[in-house]
Parts: sequence; C-alpha cells; structure tokens
Amino acid sequence: TFDQISNAVAYVAATGSFPIILGGDHSIGFPTVRGLASVTSKRIGIIHVDRHADIQEKDLDERMHTTPYFHATNLPNVRPENLVQIGIGGWQVPRA
Repeated sequence: TFDQISNAVAYVAATGSFPIILGGDHSIGFPTVRGLASVTSKRIGIIHVDRHADIQEKDLDERMHTTPYFHATNLPNVRPENLVQIGIGGWQVPRA
C-alpha cells in the first residue's frame, strides 16, 4: 500500500541513510517522496527518468497512473522547480 511504502522510506531516511529509489511503476512515485518528506524539513529534489512526465493532476487514479509527481510536488518541502525529468517523450492526454 502507499502507507507501507511511505513508512519504509521514512524508516530508512530516519536512520540517516539516503534512500535512492530505482525501478517500480507509477504507484511508487508519490509514496516514496511522501515518506522522505515526512522525516525532513529540508527541500527535496526528484530526478525522474521515464518516457512519461507523470505530472497530470487527475487520471484513472488520484495518485497512481500519470499523476505521482503532480501530487509529490504539492508536498510542502517538495517544490516543482526541484523536479528534474529525463527522457520525456511527449505530453500525456488526460483520460476520463
């Protein structure tokens, strides 16, 4: 679940380690950032390597498919200007 992912990342970060998340699918983007954001007041940057931007406000699911980085950059210490995206290949059209 989102909470399990967030709690696991928060646990690692709280030990003083720096979590680096590689792989996964759309569903882990938001909860991993949320977990890190919950244990620090420092600004967080995201390096997102993907073909898709994943920054739509809404799609089939609030915080999963095509939306994780929209929601992540709405966390207080995760600013949109600290999101770097590499490999984006076009714009995504919202679906009903």
